[in-house]
Amino acid sequence: MLAGPPHGHTSRPLHAPRASMEALQACTRGRCPAAGAFLQPPRTAPQAVAAAPPPLAAPLLRLRVRAQAVGFGGEQQQQQQRGLSERRSRDTGSPPPQRRGGGGGRSGPQQRGPVRQPGGKPASELQRLNKAIAAAGLASRRGADDLILEGKVKVNDRVVTELGMQVDLRKDKVAVNGREISREAVQRKYYFALNKPKGFICSNKSEYEDGGEGRLVISLFDDWLARWRQRQARLARGGAGPAGLPPRLFTVGRLDVQSVGLIFVTNDGDWAHKVMHPSSGITKEYVVTLNRQPRAAELDAIAAGCTMDGVFVQPVAVFKDATDPTRPNRVRVVVAEGRNREVRNLVEHAGLEVKSLRRTRIGGYRLPRDLPFGQFVELRPNEVRRVLDLGADRTA
Repeated sequence: MLAGPPHGHTSRPLHAPRASMEALQACTRGRCPAAGAFLQPPRTAPQAVAAAPPPLAAPLLRLRVRAQAVGFGGEQQQQQQRGLSERRSRDTGSPPPQRRGGGGGRSGPQQRGPVRQPGGKPASELQRLNKAIAAAGLASRRGADDLILEGKVKVNDRVVTELGMQVDLRKDKVAVNGREISREAVQRKYYFALNKPKGFICSNKSEYEDGGEGRLVISLFDDWLARWRQRQARLARGGAGPAGLPPRLFTVGRLDVQSVGLIFVTNDGDWAHKVMHPSSGITKEYVVTLNRQPRAAELDAIAAGCTMDGVFVQPVAVFKDATDPTRPNRVRVVVAEGRNREVRNLVEHAGLEVKSLRRTRIGGYRLPRDLPFGQFVELRPNEVRRVLDLGADRTA
């Protein structure tokens, strides 16, 4: 049995007779004439080599497993896979697989599907009649059902009283109280981040129906809606068709009348439902100004949670606000579900008093520091998506 060189030494040619060297070379090629046995496995036929693709290199295998674990692969991983495919085609003699569509390939620009709305799925062309009426800004879905039952809705010049009817605004003519609904008004979605001031209520009811507690948050958008109507009127005079109905805006969730800070306003009911529903997993952050500087035991009491209306609630995190050293009586509270007056109850249960409460973050979106009370900004598409991004939720 031949032994290799000792560890740490380089191999040198052995000085041996010619016959011994030829026998050694024959053995290393796989067949030992003396023993009549294979020292190495037999070579696979060329056809078998072409049929069986070579195994993935270890680094690329780890990269592919990691990409599958997180659900996507980066551009670098895609380039490495394409390089591996080309090397494999050279080894096996088979042509490389053709890539689909591509931005700059010979096949021309890639054909893309319908453009998605920033908040969710592509707008469906076939939809329930009450949803189309609500999206046009005429009423809520429940209010649209009332309009249908009262015989105030026509589809293709025929009065409809069926609640479950489906319509396609590309083909069907829908009118409410004699006013036609435009397809553009239904499809266009708006998303706003408002810095709610104190004394405003998050409701679409009139102040008299809500007990007269304060003014409506939606009233802060009166000037924006007036400008929207002026633009539509100019488009109608320019021959772009009849002026559309204004979007029906509503608040996403609530802030009590005494609280201030971030509140979303939109006309996208599906997106609003995702933001509000606990299954989305997003959190909300509040800055609470207390009547005095809290002790460590009191912060622990807030973090321990309490019972509200027979339900135990507990914050995700409680910590001192270090953004302003001159305000030692400020703390930050992060909650997941955001029940009505949850933060106030948590603080009062710990024996402290809330002087002011301001919401600064919802999900992955944080209220701009320079946005004055009563002012709002329209969210960009990436910001709309970021609200529901759990990764951005933790870093916002």
